[in-house]
Amino acid sequence: MHEILIDVKEVSGKAIPAVTSLQVAEVFEKQHKNVLQDIDRILSQVPEIFGRLNFEPSEYELKNNLGFR
Repeated sequence: MHEILIDVKEVSGKAIPAVTSLQVAEVFEKQHKNVLQDIDRILSQVPEIFGRLNFEPSEYELKNNLGFR
């Protein structure tokens, strides 16, 4: 079983657990692109306010054979 580190972010004065789509993909042994597609599908089916409250875009650096991009 994979271990997942859960960050805690403060939102409106409340401590909210948070994980990244990369962590979800790793733990569930899925391709990251498929997790992103699933998130997009979820966001298309729920009210916009739900998406803003539960899914926050982020960026990360990806290291490949040529360095970071």
